[in-house]
Amino acid sequence: NNRSAPDFHNNISQRQPGGYLRASKGVDLLSPKAKKHILYGDGPGIGGHLWPGQVGKTPFPKSWDADKIVHEVSDIITDPKVKWYAQTGSGGPFTMSGKPARWVSWEVKDGVRIRTVYEPATGEVITAFPDPSTTIKGIPIP
Repeated sequence: NNRSAPDFHNNISQRQPGGYLRASKGVDLLSPKAKKHILYGDGPGIGGHLWPGQVGKTPFPKSWDADKIVHEVSDIITDPKVKWYAQTGSGGPFTMSGKPARWVSWEVKDGVRIRTVYEPATGEVITAFPDPSTTIKGIPIP
């Protein structure tokens, strides 16, 4: 059998719904929009946490490359032990007005406390960044 497996980790166009597995790099469940925002930003002062980070933004450690950041955030959104809090809405997937609710978590991965904002109704990560000291707040999600 001379057929080789598809090279998913080098061909983003082969990304499957719900993410894809990078054999040596970890799991990637983030949309291209979320990755751009978290890693590089959307303009001055809007996202961009890959080392050295945008001005005024807390960067991930210098030793964390883009694949590590994406993997750790993907791990947070799939871990059933993660404690989520309602950032908008009252704990369900939608707000009273019908918009997707946003949930937030503060989880430590490899020594870094990461705040992750997630929309459970859409499955989209909105943002994720190092947040060493913000007080946890919001309605706990059961």
